[in-house]
Amino acid sequence: MILGIHDILPTRCTLIYLPPDNDGGALVTGYLLEYRSPGSKWIAINSSPITGLKRTIHNLSPSTKYKFRVAAVNREGTGCFSEASGLITTKAASVPGQPGRPIVVQFAGTSVKLEWKSPEDGGKDIASYVVRYGVPGTDTHRYSEARLNGQVPSCTMSRFKSRTKYHFAIAAVNKLGRGPLSKFSEQIFTYKNKSGELCEISFMTLINQYIQYSNCSKQLGGRAPKAVDSRHARYMWCLDWTLSIPLRERRWRCPTPPKYEIFDL
Repeated sequence: MILGIHDILPTRCTLIYLPPDNDGGALVTGYLLEYRSPGSKWIAINSSPITGLKRTIHNLSPSTKYKFRVAAVNREGTGCFSEASGLITTKAASVPGQPGRPIVVQFAGTSVKLEWKSPEDGGKDIASYVVRYGVPGTDTHRYSEARLNGQVPSCTMSRFKSRTKYHFAIAAVNKLGRGPLSKFSEQIFTYKNKSGELCEISFMTLINQYIQYSNCSKQLGGRAPKAVDSRHARYMWCLDWTLSIPLRERRWRCPTPPKYEIFDL
């Protein structure tokens, strides 16, 4: 039987159900679930038995009434379905919920990469995100904003003012409007960095390159660090000197050897 229905949202809810009083002399191996709206036929939620006594049902319609029922399965087959649950109504569609606090995953000079947890979509697909950013301690109404089309919960931003503190917050947008802002991220402090930028190259590219040093001219090419494989990865090059030519033939002009950090995402 259906014990309860919880976390009712525009497009999903969570069912909790109990095992049958009589297992028919064989161990229960799973459950089949069905739902329907008033006046419609029962629709299977899962085509093969699922284990556990709790299940989140997705792809429901906002502002719609539903009933649910469950049947137990053992090695002999499928038992009778339980009585239908009480009628529930999913919530109306709304603007998205609050995204997770953005995390700074890469940072170099005046460029930063952020990632965050997607919010509940409010029953309508998320169409874009808004990044709100500014200097901590100043009037938040004067903060700048950038719009990011799509549903990907990450972004790379650059060309911030050098030697300045910034923090960031995220809001999601769907067809019905803009949801609440997330909490602000940790602060970053930008710095002047002519060549430090977020790059994307492969491990195999790095394997075939060497680093050679001289006092005034540095060239990339040579034996790579150990413990790499053929997977692709993202790298953040933290450089305080000038790159003069492309990656495969890079020459470094700097008073000290180049330094870099590798981020395997």
